[in-house]
Amino acid sequence: MNKGINLLGEKKQKPLSPVLRKIEVLRVVAIGLLFTVSSASVILFLLIFLSPLPALQQKEKEALSAIAQYHNDIGKMQLIDDRLKSSAIIIKKRNNFDEKLSTIYNVMPQDLSVTGLVMREKDVEITVSSSSLSSLEKFIENLTKDSEEKKNFSEVSLKSLATDEKKRVFVLIVNLVVL
Repeated sequence: MNKGINLLGEKKQKPLSPVLRKIEVLRVVAIGLLFTVSSASVILFLLIFLSPLPALQQKEKEALSAIAQYHNDIGKMQLIDDRLKSSAIIIKKRNNFDEKLSTIYNVMPQDLSVTGLVMREKDVEITVSSSSLSSLEKFIENLTKDSEEKKNFSEVSLKSLATDEKKRVFVLIVNLVVL
């Protein structure tokens, strides 16, 4: 009876067959993977639970709902801003005729009246009328003097001189080339 009970075990153990050895290795690997996956999922759950992510998501929803209320106003503001920028570009590109027109009006005698004005990129065509030829002559002389001094105009040319017998006025059309 003593031979059947072996509490200490024999010193000689029977070698396991290769199939049993593979099964034993697979069991150890499976248990290790089970422990790794379960510990990783517990850690991930704790990270999500303790992170500020849900609060950030709630704040994002609140911000999006607040912005949605102003969606039309934001679109209108962007359109206005774009138009203002485009207008500023156009204003920078175009010629400033204010100084040229003020020069024309300053050299114009009192009894002349402007009946037409055509402004192009490089020249200005002005139509004036007067009951006196001397006023028209003085106007042409003043423009010619300005042209000779190269202040605002490089050339003054008389385009037309006509008379309106019904109204008893002379009509003068002058073309001025802008500097």
